[in-house]
Amino acid sequence: MRYRGEGELTRDIDRLGEALKDWQRYLETVSLRQLLDSRDTRNMVLYAMLITIQAAIRTAHHLIVRAYLPKPGSYEETFLILREHGVLEAKLADAMAQLAIYRQELLHSHHQIDLREIYEVLCNSAQTLELYKVKLEQLVKDKH
Repeated sequence: MRYRGEGELTRDIDRLGEALKDWQRYLETVSLRQLLDSRDTRNMVLYAMLITIQAAIRTAHHLIVRAYLPKPGSYEETFLILREHGVLEAKLADAMAQLAIYRQELLHSHHQIDLREIYEVLCNSAQTLELYKVKLEQLVKDKH
């Protein structure tokens, strides 16, 4: 990824914010029973989760490139590098790395995923993603 400046990072933070709104809406309106029983609901929620996590990964790549940090070997490692270099606090970086693992499962093992576990991720990760977005906004603000 080439870093094209703060404007691109800011746009991707905005995209993350929009995707996070969908995540929050589904958290508030979709029950576990609906996720298990409705293929359309399941596809909608899983896609929203995938897009949100991917947006978070993209912003993390921006941070790595702009700070000339080592190139990650995996999406999970992206957040671990940010932790190692003090860009993200350990707890937040580890939680985001776990979401990157779920992204891989959503993308590559979608026929074998445990929907109950995915529902737990939906319920328990919204706050983590919001904290990550706030941290990103702070990093951009501090850069100016």
